[in-house]
Amino acid sequence: MMQDVLKSAEISTGLLTKVMGKNIVLFSEVDSTNDVAKKMEKEGAQDGTLICAEIQNAGKGRRGNIWESGSADGIYMSLIVRPAMEVAFAPQITLLVAIAICKAIRKQTKLEALIKWPNDILIENKKVCGILTELELVAEETQIRGVVIGVGVNVNNESFPPTVADIATSLKIQSGQHVERKEIIRSFLQEFEAIYLQYIKEKEFKRFLTEYKSFCHTLLKEIKVTRGSTAFFGKAIDITNNGELVVSSNEGNVIVNAGEVSVRLFS
Repeated sequence: MMQDVLKSAEISTGLLTKVMGKNIVLFSEVDSTNDVAKKMEKEGAQDGTLICAEIQNAGKGRRGNIWESGSADGIYMSLIVRPAMEVAFAPQITLLVAIAICKAIRKQTKLEALIKWPNDILIENKKVCGILTELELVAEETQIRGVVIGVGVNVNNESFPPTVADIATSLKIQSGQHVERKEIIRSFLQEFEAIYLQYIKEKEFKRFLTEYKSFCHTLLKEIKVTRGSTAFFGKAIDITNNGELVVSSNEGNVIVNAGEVSVRLFS
């Protein structure tokens, strides 16, 4: 089957948004769409600008990990948004993105996509999507100037390298069908804008946290939390309004920040 090459006009057709994806920039090959987006953000790219690439040579995941993105079977995209908010609220945006991509996958494929805290998307306990949010700050470093949201989705991949074959999957593998990447992108932009604009307007995160929890596969699971060279076991019992994980352990309840740990599910 021929590759379905992404075209901005095809993504835009039927795109029911006011902000997200109104400016779409496509590349055949880049090192990292997030790196391109950060450069464009500094140069004044408009709110809602979307950058997509057919291939990434140095895709990035959380905590310095590599995101396998060397084929045109996946979605490798970065979205620039400019929320008027303090840095402390940035983790909430990451949770909004996870909700939106989870809903987009469900809507387009009928697959039961779930969120592994904080922002991996799983299907049948295997990772199908990763999200990397990076902040661009104004001079005093307390106010957000821009946010670059990187999203990688395994769409029509039929296999994976041995190093990740046991933990990764794709929409095609799970559905048994070819999936149009542009439909996933368009659906994500619409789902995210609906959530994001409401959040920015109301400055109220509680309703979205409730929705996040309904999708969160990690809650009520036995987990292993690794922080640097130390690790402990416990049960994920809640998520705070700032997106932190509350873990019940032998030492009592522990608040876990997404930026400093990795979490492994055991049940």
